[in-house]
Order: sequence, then C-alpha cells, then structure tokens
Amino acid sequence: MSRRNVPYGLVSPTRHPSTRKRRRQAPANLPMGYFCAWTGDNGGGSMCKWSGDDPDWTNGTIACGWAAGTRVESVFNNGTSGAPVSAYTATSHGGTKVFCLAKGSQLNLSGVGTYLRSYTWDC
Repeated sequence: MSRRNVPYGLVSPTRHPSTRKRRRQAPANLPMGYFCAWTGDNGGGSMCKWSGDDPDWTNGTIACGWAAGTRVESVFNNGTSGAPVSAYTATSHGGTKVFCLAKGSQLNLSGVGTYLRSYTWDC
C-alpha cells in the first residue's frame, strides 16, 4: 500500500506510529459542519477550522495563521454531510495523504505531528 492511498479510516503506520483515532464528542468550541486542526493533542492549543475544501492552508480562502510554521497535533471531523476528511502535506491536495478521517472522529498525531497544507471532504 502506498502512502498516497491510505485506506478509509486508517493512518499509515509507517508515517505516524503513535497515532490513535477515536470517536468522541466534538469540543465545545467546534461548530457543526467544520473540520478543525490544533497545535496540541486532544483539541488543545491554537485551532484553525474550515467548512469547505481548502487547497492551501496558508494562503487559501481561510488562512491558518500558524500552519506555515507549526505542526498539527490533533484534528476533528465535525462535518454534517457524513463525508470523511483527507489531509495532505502539500498544497492542492498533493504530497502525502496523512489520514482519512470519518465523520465524528478525532485523531491525535501524538509525539509526531506533521505540517499539513491542504484538505478535502473526500477519501
């Protein structure tokens, strides 16, 4: 299996060996319909959120002020369509596909973190 084609709901074990995915209630500050990324585990630290696809986290429609220089440590898919979310290490959904996250799921990139640059509501 290539890193580019990670199966639905899984994270590449060679890329993030300490990653754990779990379903949980969305953090209180996360409105329905959004995908969020944080600088800390379990939704801690600074947050950026998006409601539509974003091909460029640093210069896109919604720019995430910390994305260029800070690793993402946790994410949450609180979408309303039921669609999963995929995130990538390069703009325009390029580079490595880091995860495919089901609706209602949180993912910690514990101890690893990664610089993410784009995402889409699709896997």
